[in-house]
Amino acid sequence: MTRLVGVHPRAVIDQDRRARCGTGSSIELFQYTAPHRDQTWAKNSDFAGHHVALYVTDIGQAVAYLEHQPGVQKFLGPFPVTDGPAAGQTINYFKTFFGLYIELISYPNGMAYETTATTRLWNPADVGATPWSTGLPGLLGVDHFGMTVPDIDKARGWLESTLGCSAPLNFGPFFDPVGDLMTQLVDVHPRAVIHHISELRCGANGANLELFQYSSPDQDKRTPLNSDWAGNHFAVYVSDIDRATAAMTGRGARPFSTVPGYWRPCPQASRSTTTCRRSGTTWSSSRIRTEWRTRRPHQSHSGARAQGDAGLRRQSAGSRLLSKRETA
Repeated sequence: MTRLVGVHPRAVIDQDRRARCGTGSSIELFQYTAPHRDQTWAKNSDFAGHHVALYVTDIGQAVAYLEHQPGVQKFLGPFPVTDGPAAGQTINYFKTFFGLYIELISYPNGMAYETTATTRLWNPADVGATPWSTGLPGLLGVDHFGMTVPDIDKARGWLESTLGCSAPLNFGPFFDPVGDLMTQLVDVHPRAVIHHISELRCGANGANLELFQYSSPDQDKRTPLNSDWAGNHFAVYVSDIDRATAAMTGRGARPFSTVPGYWRPCPQASRSTTTCRRSGTTWSSSRIRTEWRTRRPHQSHSGARAQGDAGLRRQSAGSRLLSKRETA
């Protein structure tokens, strides 16, 4: 388990479930148990901060539906962005009972950056997505995955040079020096500052990746293990995993074990084992850890998490914001 996903040797993935939400990238949820697990949920301003953004055709209708569902907390919104390169989008954050932040987003007429950009961010509508007939009204798919990083310039540069991503949308800062807008909007400390936001497209299809750089009086700068409640990752689909792993290794990233085989749940009687897989398969995965962050001491974590990741043509991040001063 340590060699494969960087967790405690005795950690157990009790369940791994993938959910398809509309057209495009999927969301993967894990439930772990592990010694010394950290059961702290991450705020958006923490180094482990992350969220999933869902694109909807009618944000008013979607918000009205979601705020009346059990187990969710609604924040300020729908909130329209009217200035800067991100103008044209409307957002609303929610927090689920299992700690995941979900952002609803819609920009039916595009965003301001598109008038000068050579590359546009991906949108489920680009591939002809239509709203699903059940669940969240007007859901087209996952628009982006968002994560907070300690140094956005280094993170963006690595994603561009190593993965080949492009970053057509960059804006910020955003803050409220006297009121509580930041708490109402994205559930962070009132004096938290979003210094910069970069949204990247990584590949031909699939959700975008959105990077945030925050400062906050209560910012947690630890990096969680995958088994912690704050654990998170995003997955990119590649046609040749060996070449992709070799290209990333040593370039600000280090690989965990490459594991061939189709994984299946361990039988209850063999839960003490760390490898339960079916032989003679054609599926493989390779986990790579980027080195943008400072790791916690090994003893201080482990745990269970319910979390989002993606699994199609590529994935990315997410959350968009508003801004007092926005720069293209």
